[in-house]
This record gives sequence, C-alpha cells and structure tokens, in this order.
Amino acid sequence: YMLPVTKYDRHGYKARPRILVVTKDSLYLLDSKTLKIKQQTGLVNLKGILVSNLSDGFVVLQMPCTSNKDK
Repeated sequence: YMLPVTKYDRHGYKARPRILVVTKDSLYLLDSKTLKIKQQTGLVNLKGILVSNLSDGFVVLQMPCTSNKDK
C-alpha cells in the first residue's frame, strides 16, 4: 500500500511531503521528490498508532528512534 502523506517537523512544525509505503513486514517513508528512503521500520517495531478524534485526518505513527539523526 502506498499513499502521499505530510510529515510535520517536531520543532517549528514544518510540513515535509513524504510517501508512506506499507508492505507486509515494514513501513517506509520516502522523500516525495527523490523517492529516497528517509526512514524504515519493521511493523513489529511500531510503538503505536494514534488517530485524531477531530475530522482533520491526522494519524500519528509512533516509531522508534534508531539513530541520532532520526527525529
């Protein structure tokens, strides 16, 4: 499954266009312009999924921070 999403920066809330790819084993976030993999995690490592109770379409995927450059 693949769809365009917006990743919001933790500091300043800058919107970053991404493509979310879900396979049977993993989640991938790709840069929407270069299609370079920005982040990858196994579905078993997903810490949680939060869904907004408003009609804003916000979904938060809680992913582990695997390196110092991950945000």
